[in-house]
Amino acid sequence: MEMEIIGGKIKWIDMVKPAGDDLEWLQKKFGLHPIVIDELKNYSVHGRVESSDGYLYLIYHFPIYDASEKTSRRAEIDFIVTKKDVISVRYDDTNVFGDFKKTFYGEPRRTIGGKSGKKFSSNTLELTYNLLSHLINFNQRQLNHIQEKTESVGTELFKGNETELLKKISYIKRDLSEYQLIAKPQQHLFSSLIERGKNFWGPHSKIYLEDLLGKYLKLLARLEYHREAIMDFEATNNQLLNVRNNEVMKMFTILAFSTFPMMLIAALFAMRIDGVPLTDNPAGFWLVVGAMATAVVCMLIFFKKKRWL
Repeated sequence: MEMEIIGGKIKWIDMVKPAGDDLEWLQKKFGLHPIVIDELKNYSVHGRVESSDGYLYLIYHFPIYDASEKTSRRAEIDFIVTKKDVISVRYDDTNVFGDFKKTFYGEPRRTIGGKSGKKFSSNTLELTYNLLSHLINFNQRQLNHIQEKTESVGTELFKGNETELLKKISYIKRDLSEYQLIAKPQQHLFSSLIERGKNFWGPHSKIYLEDLLGKYLKLLARLEYHREAIMDFEATNNQLLNVRNNEVMKMFTILAFSTFPMMLIAALFAMRIDGVPLTDNPAGFWLVVGAMATAVVCMLIFFKKKRWL
């Protein structure tokens, strides 16, 4: 297990894969309920917010793009928030807080209320707000690759590579679906955090927590924009693919009908029965070929008049 403690009066404890003694230390130091300790041992199925007299417990899921699988996968960070400490528990080695840690003790940052925040956090409300804001921004960056791929599909339309484009669209749709499955349920988490947070920090926390919900709704709206765009591109690509397939089928049909007279004439003159004309004529072969060519030309003229060509 890795643990990093940052801060002075208000501490941020960042833990990775806690186990055994680490969980026992958390329980003793912060008075966590045994059910919470059990939750911290492994990934949780659902995100949620729970409150106690001395702390808030928040399970947050977010998508991370897996380049090898070409889709987003689920990651989880749990938060335990007390009046003086914020504990974040991560379950993989993805250091989503790397940039945040570099600036944690940098220049003062303006808070949501318009006042200058002292070293990012003068209380656990501000620290929690900044950590969750950072994660939402991380989620926004995770959407960038979907945006870039969606835009590239738009530029590749009408270039005659509909089959290859269909495969690319399918990968993007799967990634969007996986992202949505992970991200959309977290909207309820932020809604629940507003009520739980007001009870824990007081009414003044509402502006912070509602701002978090607003940021997350913007993320979901952006996700929906990309989903609608890729659906439109897919519909257009399918139409182009159908047109191309219809043209191919049309050409095969015309070839089949135009060669039918040739096959019929060849079959008639191939019959080994008495009375077949031109069999003894020295120019019989060329006369039969000419008849075939004439029949094909007549068929093509007929197709042209019907505007099938």
